[in-house]
Amino acid sequence: MSKKISTIFLSLFLIGILSVSCSNADKTGAGDGNSTGAGDGNSAVDSSKGIEQFNGNSYVSAQSYTVPQLGTGYLWISVKDGKVGISTSADNANEPTYQGYFPVTGSGTDYSFSTDYYGQPNAIKGTLKFSSDGSSVTIMFTANPAFPENLLNINILCNDTTGAGDGSTTTKGIEQFNNNSYVSESAIMGSLYLWVSVKDSEVAMSGGNDQTSEPSYQGYMNVTGSGTDYNFSSDYYGQPNAIKGTLKFSDTSVTVRFTANPVYPENLLNKDIVCNKK
Repeated sequence: MSKKISTIFLSLFLIGILSVSCSNADKTGAGDGNSTGAGDGNSAVDSSKGIEQFNGNSYVSAQSYTVPQLGTGYLWISVKDGKVGISTSADNANEPTYQGYFPVTGSGTDYSFSTDYYGQPNAIKGTLKFSSDGSSVTIMFTANPAFPENLLNINILCNDTTGAGDGSTTTKGIEQFNNNSYVSESAIMGSLYLWVSVKDSEVAMSGGNDQTSEPSYQGYMNVTGSGTDYNFSSDYYGQPNAIKGTLKFSDTSVTVRFTANPVYPENLLNKDIVCNKK
């Protein structure tokens, strides 16, 4: 990308133009004994320690992201001297120069940050969540004056890789859950239960009267993501992408969270709905 485009893209990333989950591109630190569980000497994150246990680690998104009219690049995250830096690069093999590092609060796997924005104190806020072995980190912005609403409080999952940019190991996508059905633990509205179906690498949702009789689905939609974490968006009676949310899978369940849904009351938005596998 051109120098001008790269500079603009970098500046936007530094205030959080995307929320992403990134793979560890530097296997030093977490995973080699520098970041150990309490007394076990293994690669688990120590809940009693802070961000410094990830010092020397760098993380890079395994796929590039395009910001309209600005360009395409990869997001890089660096931990150094107990602080975090964010930058971008044209590829995921060559780590860029970081313009600055900022402090975070927290311990173990979970951290929070806040920074000023053009004179507005703590206007940019978010969280960092490291995986249990320190091999990845998820960034989520909860407040950012530069963001549209649909970029707040969501994770954009990057494909996990081993090594920086070699693409040798990638996690699977939604197809690994094909032919699975899930139903909510309890009714979500009145007597209606939420059902989720994965078929032909697409997802459908519908309401059912009970937890035993799977309902008919009106259609399946594409999702984005890989591994356990996915995002979805769907039109609603001519309103583009009016229904949005996330899916997080485990071995036996999927947790659905709607971040926007014209049909739902406010108390059902941004709420985890656990659906167990049938």
